[in-house]
Amino acid sequence: MARKDGKDRGIVEKPAGSGKWWVRLTINGREKWFRATNKSQAKALYGRLKAEAREGTYFPEKYKQTKQITLRAWINRHLEGCSNRSVANSRR
Repeated sequence: MARKDGKDRGIVEKPAGSGKWWVRLTINGREKWFRATNKSQAKALYGRLKAEAREGTYFPEKYKQTKQITLRAWINRHLEGCSNRSVANSRR
């Protein structure tokens, strides 16, 4: 049965009336949001992502835009660029 008022599951216009469409997908207990330019593209993207998840070929690395960094790597990168290694020096 069709959903009331043409609302599609997993497709949201955010903020309302802006023309910016988002696809919301939950895979492995994690909610992911993907941007689409219009509603028809969002419907197609939602269908493709759901099919990939159902077939087991969904790899979030394909769609990831930012690279996650571990805390240890972030601390090492910060200390490389920091000449002040003492707490006493930072309090002055």
